[in-house]
Amino acid sequence: MISTIGIAAGGSTDRSREGAPAPPHMMARFAAVLLVPLLAAPAAEAASITNTDPAAVVLVITESGQRVEVVVDAGASENLCASGCFMTTPDGDRIGLDGGETIDIVKGSAVVK
Repeated sequence: MISTIGIAAGGSTDRSREGAPAPPHMMARFAAVLLVPLLAAPAAEAASITNTDPAAVVLVITESGQRVEVVVDAGASENLCASGCFMTTPDGDRIGLDGGETIDIVKGSAVVK
């Protein structure tokens, strides 16, 4: 039955190419079909947090119900909260982040830019 359909559609029953690699134009088309959705997807952007204080600070990050303490060294930066989170600063402020924000920690407080 399959051979009959192949012949009727202009195909051939020649099986000499079975197991042979696909022609380059077919591989390129297949790659394009796989890559286009990835390129069209929006990139997740994390919040950039920089500690300007002279000492390390501990931030409490709550993301998707998970609570994690993150230490940011003096003068260091961290990228956090790509999918949104709540951040509790050393002075107790709780800030909701969507991702993409730029935040400086100054004297234990967050300054959102």
